[in-house]
Amino acid sequence: MRELTRLLIVGALLSSGVLVFASESQTDRPIRLSLDLIDGSVIKGTATLSTVRIQTTYARMEIPLEQIQRIEINEDHETGAFQMKNGDRITGAVDIEPITLQTIVGTVSIHTAQIESIRVVTAVLDLTTLKPSHVDAFSFSINKVEDETKEVPKEPVLDGKTPRRYLWAHAPSRIVYDLKDPFAQFKAKGYIAADMGEVKFIVKVDGKVLYSSDSVLAPGSVEIVVDLPKKANRLELVIDPLGSFDSDHSFWLEPILKR
Repeated sequence: MRELTRLLIVGALLSSGVLVFASESQTDRPIRLSLDLIDGSVIKGTATLSTVRIQTTYARMEIPLEQIQRIEINEDHETGAFQMKNGDRITGAVDIEPITLQTIVGTVSIHTAQIESIRVVTAVLDLTTLKPSHVDAFSFSINKVEDETKEVPKEPVLDGKTPRRYLWAHAPSRIVYDLKDPFAQFKAKGYIAADMGEVKFIVKVDGKVLYSSDSVLAPGSVEIVVDLPKKANRLELVIDPLGSFDSDHSFWLEPILKR
C-alpha cells in the first residue's frame, strides 16, 4: 500500500498527467475477460486491449489488465473501482469503453452502461499476487523474509536457485484464500530452510484435507500437486510444526492455481 501511495503522489506531480504501472510479468498472451451485465447475463471472451485507464483524485493511471482482479462499475456508468490482485483498491473515473471481446460467436462490443462488473480470467493464477482472506501465523510475508534471527535465510535458495515468488511463514501457520473462480489444480513446492526444523505441509479445501506430506526435515523440500474439486470455495495452506516450534521457518515456493 505504501508503494501505491508513493506512485499516486508521483503521478500527481507528473506534468504528463498519465501514470503507467509497469508489469515485470507482462507478456503478449491474450487476456480473457468475463463481463457481468446489468440484466444478469454473462459474456466471456478475449480482450482486444491490454491496459485500462482510471482518473483518480491524484493522477490519471494506465494499469495492465493482468494486475487487476475485478473492475466494478458504479450506477452512474462513469466511475468505478479496480480491485487489484495484490489487495489494493483504486477508485475513480473509469475510461474503458467500449469493451471489445473476441467470443465464440464473433466480435462483441459492450458499452459500460450495460456492464456491472468485469473479471479478469487467467489460466494460471500466481497466489503471491493475491491477498489472503485470512492468515494465522507466528510470522508471515509474501516474496520476502521478515525475521531478525540469524538462522533464517534472507531469501530461499533451493538447488542453487533463488525463487522470487513465495509465501513465507513460521509454523504453525494457516493461510486461507477464498476462491472466487473455479480452478482445477494447486501446485507449489514446500520448503523448510532453517537447520533443525521439521514440519508437515497440508492442503485443505473447504475444510477437508486433500494433501498431507510426510515430515520434512530442514533443509528439505517436497513437491505438492493437488487436484481440486469443481466447486471448491476455500483453499487452506497449513504448516504443522509437529510439536516443536523451533526453527520451523517454511516456504510455499511458486504457489499457483491452474484452471
